[in-house]
Amino acid sequence: MFTAMAIFLMLTPYMIFVDAMGEHRECHVASGHYPGRQYWKQNSTLAARTILETKFGRCQFHTVALPDGGVVKDWLWFDERDHINVLVRAKSDGKFLVFRQTKYGLPKETLAPIGGFIEDGETPRAAAERELNEELGLRSHKWRKLGSFVTSVNRGGGSVHTFFADDCEPVRGRQLATTDLEAQRVVRLSEAELRDAVTSERFREVKWTAAVALALLTLDAPRRSRHEAARDLG
Repeated sequence: MFTAMAIFLMLTPYMIFVDAMGEHRECHVASGHYPGRQYWKQNSTLAARTILETKFGRCQFHTVALPDGGVVKDWLWFDERDHINVLVRAKSDGKFLVFRQTKYGLPKETLAPIGGFIEDGETPRAAAERELNEELGLRSHKWRKLGSFVTSVNRGGGSVHTFFADDCEPVRGRQLATTDLEAQRVVRLSEAELRDAVTSERFREVKWTAAVALALLTLDAPRRSRHEAARDLG
């Protein structure tokens, strides 16, 4: 039975409750309910206990059986909503639209494609279309899925679903959303400028870099095919 004399101490990576007798106890701290499924790998996951939980993510300690027969009891695991990233190209001038923005986890400005969490019951493609509409007021009839990838193979972090939206046009009467918590502005880049930006580390998150690089690879593929066909004919 915890008494009124008990105090809380924040110790990374979880909350410790120190009771009146000086005994340490782990606490489950929640500021919301994470709706995602529980990750459980057959023949590996033995137990999972939640340490911290919000509606966006969940931090747990897993008990994991290793191939050599050993057991790790404090395998740190993070669940996060799956999310999307979309590289956008405008139909009007052929320029690529990205954001120049600040992010809490980065010390300076970065370039970024549009992106966001996938909402409950939403498909990745539907989330990509919604974010394109909300963030840029655009729509596209030329979508290309670039791939879906786990973001951190041993720590969780959800999956990212990447897309290329080509020939994007304005949605009439659409007022852009203003709910982003951090400053951002739209930058229009030529393909050459985009290539330079991605190779000079101006997209400072690896998921963004991957989405942009994959889109550029899809643009290169038909050009290589035409070049190889011309070479064969020559």
